[in-house]
Amino acid sequence: MPYFERVKKLSVWLILISILFFLLTIIFYNTSNFKELIYYDIYDKPLEKLLTLVSFLITIFSLVLGIALRIVAIDAQEDLSVLEKRK
Repeated sequence: MPYFERVKKLSVWLILISILFFLLTIIFYNTSNFKELIYYDIYDKPLEKLLTLVSFLITIFSLVLGIALRIVAIDAQEDLSVLEKRK
């Protein structure tokens, strides 16, 4: 098994989770009447608004983590190939 294969798979899974939660964010946003937050305050339907915000935060977190893991794996693999060429 090549180096960093598990990290690349984890990166793909995190990006897929990010896409899933983005779709959930869109669904929660459409059902929660989030646009009415300005008019009626947050106490109108707080659970729906909280679900929208939490799913959006999970989207951002998993997307950033997935991209960062992919970049770290690529960088480490390049470093290992340079070290192998020196021998």
